[in-house]
Amino acid sequence: MRDKNIQLYKIGKKLGLSSKDINRTLFSLETKYTYISKIIFKIIFFLIIIFLSISMIILEINIIENTYPAGTL
Repeated sequence: MRDKNIQLYKIGKKLGLSSKDINRTLFSLETKYTYISKIIFKIIFFLIIIFLSISMIILEINIIENTYPAGTL
């Protein structure tokens, strides 16, 4: 990753871009991918929470039900 950034920096200098323009371009590419990864992480996190809450409700219903009918013991 670092080698690619150095190569992009050298190419930008050869094209006559200023350091500010090169840095802006490099950081915008990184923030784009981090933004997408944050959204994916949030979606996965919410799916896990929904799955856990549904499974807890199902387990609670099974725990509340009596094993033996009333009056058999």
